[in-house]
Order: sequence, then structure tokens, then C-alpha cells
Amino acid sequence: MKGDAFPVTEKRAKEYLQVIYVLQKDGTVKGVSIAKEMGITKPSVCVFLRQLVEDGYLNREPDRSVTLTSKGMLLAKTAIHETISRGQSYNSLINGIEPVHVKHVKNGEPETMLERLKTEGTQSVLEAIFILSKKYFCVRSVDVARFLKKKTSDIKHKTQKLEEYGLISIEEGMALVLTKKGSQYAQTIYNEHSEMRGKLKDTGLPEETAEAVACKIAVG
Repeated sequence: MKGDAFPVTEKRAKEYLQVIYVLQKDGTVKGVSIAKEMGITKPSVCVFLRQLVEDGYLNREPDRSVTLTSKGMLLAKTAIHETISRGQSYNSLINGIEPVHVKHVKNGEPETMLERLKTEGTQSVLEAIFILSKKYFCVRSVDVARFLKKKTSDIKHKTQKLEEYGLISIEEGMALVLTKKGSQYAQTIYNEHSEMRGKLKDTGLPEETAEAVACKIAVG
């Protein structure tokens, strides 16, 4: 360490580096943007950034922005993988949201339909119907169960919930058809899932692993 610099713990370094990794994808990263993202003061950020530069995790650019070194990039990706393994959403690194296992409730009920779907585990079913509807003329509970590798009885229970919410209609007691409202929610879920999978692949995860982790995060 140089001068009176204090050691930065690996845990704290990871907290900074994974945030810098995400912000770096959208452009120049400076202390003010890091402070805003992490909800801490700029002076505190400046102290840690200086030490991370000295420790070889960051480069300080002429415009006073910072970029990850190869050493910093490696630790940032490691931190992101660890974050995911703890059950936190990769999106929490971008949006500052809580871990996916935390339920957002109001008066004992989820605040929005998307949160309700995630809480009840029906989000993945709605998305599966959306995906299968693009491939097949008729989508049944057994098709969704096969797609999600779940029991048909479990899927039928969840499709009944989706019908109650007006997101699908069950025609002739068998065919699962998305309503206009259901299509909008399903498209939103699908887009978020696709974006999440892409970001996970960017961290170096193999495509199959990224898909599995994205699915796990998406369904809560």
C-alpha cells in the first residue's frame, strides 16, 4: 500500500467492482455515478476508488473516470457470479432493487400483477404459454408441463390462477389462449428474461448456464 492508505477488503472491493462493471457497459464511469448507484457519498467513493487504483483493480483515465483492469474485471465477474448464487437478481446490480426472494407486499398482497405472478410462481407458466403459442396452434397444460419440466397437475392449478386474473382463457377446458392483457404481461416477462440472459452471458457464463440462472431469477 502507498503512504497511509488503508487496505480494501475483498468483500468491499467486490461491491464496488461489480457496480463499476455494470456502469461501464453504459459509458464513462465516474465517482458521482458510482455514489448515486450505491447510495453513498461521493467523498467515500473517491477514497475507495483511489485505493482500488493503487491495488491494480482500476485504471484512472485523464477525464477522472475509471475503467476496470484485467485484474478488476476478473474479480468483478467473480462477484457477480457469487451475487447470483446467493439468489440475488443480476438486475439488482443495475436497478438497486432487493434480492428476488424478498416479497414486495402491501396489506399482505403483492403490489403489482407482475409481483403477484412471481410470488405465486405463475410467471414462468405465462411466459411458457407465450413461447409455445408462437410454435403451436394449440397449447395445453401438458405442453407447458413438458416445457417447464413440471407436473401437469401443478401447471393446471396455476393456469386456473391465470384465468382468474384474466390473463388467459381456457377454451373447451383444454386450450390455453392468452388474452390481450395476458399477452402484454407475457411479452414484458419474456423481454426481461431475454435481457437478463444476455447480461449473464456477458459475464462469461456459458449459454446453457446463463439460461438456467435467468430462469431461476425470473421465477423467484
